[in-house]
Amino acid sequence: MTKTAGVTILVGLFTTMQPAFAQSIEVGVIDSLTGPSAFGGAADVCGIKIAADVIRDEKILSAGKLQIVVEDDQSKPAVASQAAAKLTAQGIKFFVGGAFSGTILSTLPILKDAGALHTGGTSQADQLFDSGALVVRLNNDNSQAGATTADYVSKTLGAKKIAYVALQGSYGEGALASIKKALPPGTDMSETYFVPTETTNFQSVVTSISASKPDAVVWAMFGNAQVVAFLRQYKQAGLGIPLVGSVGTLTASQAKVAAGAADGVVSADLWSVGIDNAANNLLKASFEKYKDQHSECASKPLDKQVAVSYSQLYLLASAIERAGTADPQQVRNLIIKSTWDLPQGSVTFQPSGQAVAKFYPLVGRGDQIVSLNR
Repeated sequence: MTKTAGVTILVGLFTTMQPAFAQSIEVGVIDSLTGPSAFGGAADVCGIKIAADVIRDEKILSAGKLQIVVEDDQSKPAVASQAAAKLTAQGIKFFVGGAFSGTILSTLPILKDAGALHTGGTSQADQLFDSGALVVRLNNDNSQAGATTADYVSKTLGAKKIAYVALQGSYGEGALASIKKALPPGTDMSETYFVPTETTNFQSVVTSISASKPDAVVWAMFGNAQVVAFLRQYKQAGLGIPLVGSVGTLTASQAKVAAGAADGVVSADLWSVGIDNAANNLLKASFEKYKDQHSECASKPLDKQVAVSYSQLYLLASAIERAGTADPQQVRNLIIKSTWDLPQGSVTFQPSGQAVAKFYPLVGRGDQIVSLNR
C-alpha cells in the first residue's frame, strides 16, 4: 500500500506474532523531499526503500509488520519539528533518515519527550547528542571527519598553507573547526571562502586561490549543482593545486554529472561501492534489483547517502529482531553494546551512541569514484 502525501509503505506481513513485538512497528522518516536539501532527501528515501525491500526478502523481522511513514520537511527546521510532533502523536517511536543537520536537530527535543529513537540521518553535527534524546548515529561526526582530512593534507600532501572553500553556515563552519583542530602546529588554514547555497559562480574564489598559491585546497559543500560547478571551474583554471574534499563531500552522482571534472580529486568516506562483504554485496544486488521500482532512486548511482540511509533501517530492524522487543530504550542499549555487519563493514558504537568510523580513501577517475589505492 502506498500513499503519495505522507507516504506509507507496508513492508512485509508475517503471520506469526511474538508477544514482545507491537502488532505494527512504525518507522518515521522526516526528510527533505523538496527545498534546497531535496537531492539528499531523495537519496535517503531511496536507501530506506531498498532496505525495506531487503528486510522483507531476508525476513529480518521474524514476526510483525513494519510500516514506514514519510513526511516532507521541505528542508525547513520548523516544518521538521511539526512533522515530528505529528508522527510522535501517532505513537511512532523509531525514526531514520534526515539529510540536513538543522532539520534533524529541530526534531530531537520532540523525540526526547516522546521517548523515540533516532538513527541520526546523515548529520555530522557535534550537537546531535546534546538534547538527551535517544540517538545513535551511523554517520561520522565532525571530529572524525576533520581528523581524517587534516591527516591527509598535512601528512600525505605535506601542505603548510591550505585554502578552504565551503558552504556558508553550520555545516561549513563545523567542518572547518574540526579540520583546524586536527592540523599540526605551523599549518596555516586562514584562507577561507564561505559561499551561500545558491552560489554556482566561483570565478572570484578561483582567481583569489590562484594568486595566493596555497599548497592544497579543501572544500566542503554538498549537492550536485553547486559542487559540480565548483569542480568544473576549478579544473578549467588549471591551477595544479591538489583539491581535497572534506570527508563525505565527493559522491558518485557528483562525479557522474561532473563528467571528468572530479578526476584526481581526493576525498574519503565511510562507505565505498567497492567494499567486499556480504552486507554490501546484498545492498548492491538489491539496489540493482529494486531501484527502478522507486522514483527516488531514478537515475541515481549507488552512493554513500543511499548506503548510510539503507544501513539505518537495516540496523534498526536487525536490532529490534535481536532484542525481541520494540522498546526504543532497550533497542538503543542493544545497538550500543553489539557489533553489526553492515555495508560499511563491522560497526561498533561508543557509549554516546556514535558509531566508530572507518574511512575509505577515494579519488575521482573520469566520471567515477574509485579507491585511492587502485
